[in-house]
Amino acid sequence: YLYHFLKGVRKQYRMRDGSLGTLTPERIQKLESLPHWNWRIPTDSWNTMYEQYVQTQQGHHQYNNNTKKTTTTVTDATLLEWMHTQRVNAASGRNDSVFIERKKRLDAIGFDWKSNKIGNDPRNNTDTWT
Repeated sequence: YLYHFLKGVRKQYRMRDGSLGTLTPERIQKLESLPHWNWRIPTDSWNTMYEQYVQTQQGHHQYNNNTKKTTTTVTDATLLEWMHTQRVNAASGRNDSVFIERKKRLDAIGFDWKSNKIGNDPRNNTDTWT
């Protein structure tokens, strides 16, 4: 929910053509007075999770003799939540330039867009992919 709120506020602040949006000067001032407020979309946390995913993918492979497939299992709740968010964004048809670029990066490393988890809460599960 916070993500959608922040996205909406940033959209109201600046229109696509770069002109000022519909936010009042008072609301802009209140937002800018918040510690660590930034009008730009932060990418550091996404990149951090991406790197963690890459490291997990490289370091936790297991070969199953029965299925003749290599699988990777993730149990870190934060990484599972991030993976879930990427899948939800793709399934919802998100197509803004930030997501398209991120999806390309994930596709390039073989991100599995299908989850093998049971249940809807990624924090209570593991995720295994081949």
